[in-house]
Amino acid sequence: MSATGAGSHCTTCEKYDHWIELVVVDEHNQSFDTVKGTLTDGSGKKHDIEISDQPLLVEGLAPGRVTLSLQKKPWLKQAQARTPNQADDDPVQQWLDDNPTGHEASERQLQNATMGDLISKGKTQNTLPERHRAGQAGTLKLATDNSYVMKIQGANYITLRLGMFFDGTANNTYSADWGKQQLEKYYKNWKAFDSQTRDEISKKIHIPAKLLPASELTDICFQLPKSMIKADCGSACNERTNVQKLFDLYQNDYVQKTQVVNYPLYITGIGTGNETAIAPADESEKVGMGLGKGKYGVDAKALHGIDNIAKMLKQIYEAAEEKLSDGEYVDGFHRIEIDAFGFSRGAAAARSFINYVLDGKFGEFSVRLRRALKRDKIYLCSAFDVADNQYCQVMFAGLFDTVAATGLPHNNKNLPGRLWLDPKRVQKVVHLTANPTTEYRYNFCLNQVNPAGHFEEHVLPGAHSDLGGGYFATASFEQNDPIYENQLVAEFSDITEYGVRQKLKEMQQTKETMGWPKSGFEQVISYDGSSSYLFGHYIGRLYCRRVVVDNISPDDYLLPVYENQLVAELSDITEYGVRQKLEEKQRAEEALGWPRSGFKQVTSYEDSNSIFGGHHIGKLYCRRVVNGYLSRVYLRLMYGLAEYHGVPVKDVDEIKWDAPLYRIPMEYSSLENPAIAPLPLGTMGEQVLAVAREGKVLAALKSHQTLNHLMALNLIHHSSAVGIANKPNFDKTRNQYYRVVYPCAKEINLKIETDKLYREHPELAGKEYYHGP
Repeated sequence: MSATGAGSHCTTCEKYDHWIELVVVDEHNQSFDTVKGTLTDGSGKKHDIEISDQPLLVEGLAPGRVTLSLQKKPWLKQAQARTPNQADDDPVQQWLDDNPTGHEASERQLQNATMGDLISKGKTQNTLPERHRAGQAGTLKLATDNSYVMKIQGANYITLRLGMFFDGTANNTYSADWGKQQLEKYYKNWKAFDSQTRDEISKKIHIPAKLLPASELTDICFQLPKSMIKADCGSACNERTNVQKLFDLYQNDYVQKTQVVNYPLYITGIGTGNETAIAPADESEKVGMGLGKGKYGVDAKALHGIDNIAKMLKQIYEAAEEKLSDGEYVDGFHRIEIDAFGFSRGAAAARSFINYVLDGKFGEFSVRLRRALKRDKIYLCSAFDVADNQYCQVMFAGLFDTVAATGLPHNNKNLPGRLWLDPKRVQKVVHLTANPTTEYRYNFCLNQVNPAGHFEEHVLPGAHSDLGGGYFATASFEQNDPIYENQLVAEFSDITEYGVRQKLKEMQQTKETMGWPKSGFEQVISYDGSSSYLFGHYIGRLYCRRVVVDNISPDDYLLPVYENQLVAELSDITEYGVRQKLEEKQRAEEALGWPRSGFKQVTSYEDSNSIFGGHHIGKLYCRRVVNGYLSRVYLRLMYGLAEYHGVPVKDVDEIKWDAPLYRIPMEYSSLENPAIAPLPLGTMGEQVLAVAREGKVLAALKSHQTLNHLMALNLIHHSSAVGIANKPNFDKTRNQYYRVVYPCAKEINLKIETDKLYREHPELAGKEYYHGP
């Protein structure tokens, strides 16, 4: 007799009085829920079957080999959710030891099988990882009149959690790092200009140089390094934003306990290139910077985010596999979770990216992702559906002050970017927006999020970049290298070397009586045989060469935090008229809370060839020291809320919060307004973080008292200025500067909707414009 139970040379018996018993379990000896299928006996006859939590007994079979084919979708959905047994003991073998016999006292036989062994050998096999395809656990041999226990090999499909970080217009980490390097190199030059200017002006107006307000300084003190001016790169003049700082706190790891691989991706800001070298960014695409369109525009950056995911998939997958022990595998992904963060137009790109994710099977996210998965031979579980929250969901959207401004800024038309977020598909949204009385630029209209119970929008004190970051704080410029002084103090000449030495000695003694240390001086003598002298002459030079500062205080470098905005420019035929107009403009600014000490009025006369004579020009500047610490408070707010809602952000041992790019001084007082009570800013930051970790926003943060204190201490930037880009918006109904705010309406992806229509009604589809598969 052969293994099939029939004679090796006889024809198939027509008697259907044979049977088979099957117990189908996973590696943990757990049964499967009911799955229907077909059993084919030795005669080719098919029998309907159902596997369940009970042994399957099928009788009335022809003798011989038996094959099984289960319904693909329900079977694979269950089988791919069953994990391998990592324990030393084998629960299936233990059960067999306790239950050795089956139907008609037959000895139960153990058969190792794959999920692919129980489906037909068609195209579906190619959608499975190779080790789960038919025959990969050995040839499955089932014959009548036997009792079998089929142990299905466990699978390890994991969750891919992606953190997408979209930077704002003219914000680019790599360019910002280059700019910071230029500023650090420039410190000594700037310090010389600033100190000399302060000394000269303080003598004239009798104010100590250190307390001299920035409004009294000359243009040279506000001048950037020549390398930055030459680069003409706006993104190089910014600090790293909160988008980058959150990116640095997002986990990049595989958590075996939860079977989740976390991976963050940073997308450079709108209007800047996609390169990652520490260098000035490519800002040549002016429609990206100005209009949010083109190859570096809002929509392009959203799609670039998708392409970056596709590019990094293999690396992410392999990084997860590296964390496993020998003999363990990652079979693919069974779920994709998205966290999206963005600032300014980057927030618009984040919202547009989310819509691409939610466009479904034929959307750009799904199409490009599947193409990359196929290329890299990475598998999704068979039931994966990008339109189903069970398999793909946006978990968190953290947005800083969305300003889409695609095309013309003063309308709510931002296509191809889409801002409306589906409350059924997006689990949580947090939107931090700038107070309309502190950010009111005409071209920076706010795009709100659509209302939903789990979508939060908070109005907070500050200008646009006080929320999303990008303004420098002095804590970022810690200089650990000593600063050396190399000054030529005096230069003399004499026909004798002795004469020169005497003159140098006298000058040095004079300097020493003034308190200069003797160790800092160096005398250098040389001989010049120039023909302009009868016998030549000796030249003596006295240098002061010494370490000036061993470790510069962060508060010492003010150039990066100087604000120098031309707020108003006007003219009149009389100087009196100009001064009156300037005073009116300044009073309007002060009415909004801007400190009077920060303004500087400058008048000049411009001659003209006109018979009516020339005219007077008046300029109103806002010149102050404004530190960028407020954005670091809001960084803590977003971080805490994200952490509360399950985003994998983590500051290991709270180290980051004390790093130069994250630190907040415990107490902040104004250099220019020492009479203003200090603000315990560091304590506020700690409170904001603690409360946010409980899912709340510190109430004091939204109070008028806090707003007024922040403005008085020059912690809120004056973002509006003369010119097209940053001009203020005057609200006639309120009779003051005030921001325009647009509510969010649902947009339609015309391509997706058209393709859907054509798939449902193919008779309407014309080949020249049909986009479907």
